[in-house]
Amino acid sequence: MEGGFTLPKVYRTFAWSFFGSALLLLIFLVYVIWARVTIVITPTAQPVSQEFVVTVTEGAAEGGSGNTISGRVRSVEASTTEQFIASGQQPVVTDVVGEVTIINSYNKEQTLVESTRLTAAEDPDTVLVRLKRTVVVPPGGRVTVQVYPEKSETFEKIEPRRLIIPGLWGPLREKIYAENDKPLSREGQTVAVVTPDDLTQAETKLQGTLKSQAISQVNSGLSAPEAFWPKLVAVDQREVHFDVEAGAEIPTFNGNGTLRAVVVAFDEGRIAELAGRQLQASLGDQRQLIEVDQASLSYSIEHFDLGSRTATVRVSVGGSSALAAANSALSKGKLTGKTADEIKQYFSQFAEIKSVEVIFSPPWLRKTPRLEDKIEITIRQQ
Repeated sequence: MEGGFTLPKVYRTFAWSFFGSALLLLIFLVYVIWARVTIVITPTAQPVSQEFVVTVTEGAAEGGSGNTISGRVRSVEASTTEQFIASGQQPVVTDVVGEVTIINSYNKEQTLVESTRLTAAEDPDTVLVRLKRTVVVPPGGRVTVQVYPEKSETFEKIEPRRLIIPGLWGPLREKIYAENDKPLSREGQTVAVVTPDDLTQAETKLQGTLKSQAISQVNSGLSAPEAFWPKLVAVDQREVHFDVEAGAEIPTFNGNGTLRAVVVAFDEGRIAELAGRQLQASLGDQRQLIEVDQASLSYSIEHFDLGSRTATVRVSVGGSSALAAANSALSKGKLTGKTADEIKQYFSQFAEIKSVEVIFSPPWLRKTPRLEDKIEITIRQQ
């Protein structure tokens, strides 16, 4: 073209090649600078437990050091006496067929001797039952007494009703009489019996009472915060006695017990701190402690020395853990150049990993960067 200038074709090709290379370089630089991926791991909580020993001493400084904590070690004595009810029942061979209530609505007391007759009002000549013992019924009062049949061989059940006392003067029969609230029968007559279970349960209750008394004695000498500390009881000597043996036919029995023991009290908050450190130490660097289950804390006294006011206490504790960031399963070198599905497939082999979320930046990326420092792993807290 006249007056124009046209670059040779080879220069135009070179120019476009240079432009394309520069664009690719720019894209690569953008990728290197901005490309990154965040992998969010949701771990599966797993149980962890540990036992350790602490020394409780009254001479420890506040807060203690190591596994020695401040506390109280006290010797106490307690005693108690309680009455218990026999739960056993067994048939009894007796002529007694039940009980009646003598009612006195007269204004004077009335004495009824043993074997006093009771009859039906409509047939006062036929004796049904007699009183088992002598009773004195006060004016306006009531007395319950056992009765036995006049003729055992012909006796028949008597349903609840009113019975008269034919031996009384006629007008008095309306004011002094008997009633049976339950049927009078030769069947079902039983006597209370002390069973072996009664004695076992009574002993357990006495021991609980003695323990409570021992703790109360210690609490009375502690400050307000210390009274809420856990109390462990180590029995030095305990005796329980009953005034009957199993098989005794008696409705109630008495038991007494004595206790000499050592009570150990300590700050459970301090124990919880030690428990957390012990649990974490047991996990190493592959897992991390999530929570100490304080409800799982349990204690037992292994040894005590009243002279030095110290006690050795074994502590059992549980908690939950999850994999730590330093876990070998989270090595970034195994995650470069992988798609989201490949990353999820890789983590699926670990039971301690519940779920995985892969977040690319920018969003159009399809694989993780080749550089490990472009990969960020986050552990989601439970």
